[in-house]
Amino acid sequence: MKGTAFTKKHTRISDDQPHVFYVDAQYEIKLTNSNVLGLPNEEDGFLFTTKRQLRYVWQPDEKCFYFDPESSNADESLFDFSRPVILENFSNELEKLSESRIQTKLDWLDKLEEPEAIMNTPDVLENLSVLQFANLNDAVNTNVVLNLPEGFTANKRVFQKASNFEYSAEKNKGIDTVCTFQIFSTAQNDKFSQYGIEGLVGWFYDTGYYRDEPEDARFPNNSALKAKVYEGNTALGEAEIFVLECDIIPKELRTEEYSTYELVYAWVPIDGEDLAYNLGISVPLGEDSSPYVDMIKYILQAE
Repeated sequence: MKGTAFTKKHTRISDDQPHVFYVDAQYEIKLTNSNVLGLPNEEDGFLFTTKRQLRYVWQPDEKCFYFDPESSNADESLFDFSRPVILENFSNELEKLSESRIQTKLDWLDKLEEPEAIMNTPDVLENLSVLQFANLNDAVNTNVVLNLPEGFTANKRVFQKASNFEYSAEKNKGIDTVCTFQIFSTAQNDKFSQYGIEGLVGWFYDTGYYRDEPEDARFPNNSALKAKVYEGNTALGEAEIFVLECDIIPKELRTEEYSTYELVYAWVPIDGEDLAYNLGISVPLGEDSSPYVDMIKYILQAE
């Protein structure tokens, strides 16, 4: 787990007692699951953001500030990130987190609430030339094999399904693992650096979405739709392919010339589930997106 905190301090004079002044320290805390940093979709690693205020009142006799718990909505354990204190201090945020449809968030919550449980460390298979997994759009979940173009490989990560997540369709309820793929360039890895990992081209995974949400809710965070370039049948089912404009994350990788990059993004809804397959391929800075649209069509065996 990683965290950042932003602080604002305001010095005020009491309305009731003009000779008394105090400092309100306002904190905005953002917690991130460090196990998934490096995935292109930062939303998978984001846990929650919360705000807290601590008030310190000046005590002239002792010439020091003292903590005022009655005017604060937290205490001085705010930056104690041990398991029991997190559970106590952030109970409301954790309750909201438990409603997430994103598997990595639920996995993190499982580890926090049940530390004695076996840690969900993924099995990793590297340098694969194909993406192979059960197609949940098939009547019996038959394995599908998606070939990668020459010059590209994938790393497959297999996780145990979180205990508080269950598929909706009866045929899927026996599935106890989930998988993700990171796709790398082996021929021109210096062209792909938008994610801060040399050679990382994109990813494939299934992610949660809500069917009654606005259409653009399917897209990754910090992205905007540029064009819809395909709609039709693929090896996984009915798909749509888009070109998105995305902010470069992390920010330190941005330059005066480039603060965004293009992402070719395919979305395949999974029948009977509030889930969809996602395939994203980043376009090297300054290049045309068309060859990478063709690459996604090739991988998905688009008709």
